[in-house]
Amino acid sequence: MPYTVYRRRSAERRSIAEQLVAQAKLKFLPYHDAAEAIAEKFHSDVHFLEQLNPGKMKTLKTGDQLMGAKCRTFRPRVGERNQAR
Repeated sequence: MPYTVYRRRSAERRSIAEQLVAQAKLKFLPYHDAAEAIAEKFHSDVHFLEQLNPGKMKTLKTGDQLMGAKCRTFRPRVGERNQAR
């Protein structure tokens, strides 16, 4: 599935507190970089996206075209929800 990198995804790397105590005080935990944010969008791993897009994940910029896995939302069929219990 094709994907175009937008400006907000290609923003510079943000610093994240290394200590868990400091992380707990933050309002949110930002992604390490644009590659991690895009991998999350496709419910995958950065390493997997690197295999789909050789040489692109380390130098992402606005307008870059990437390929990602097409993910479907899992929806159990009627009656399957209670059978698994």
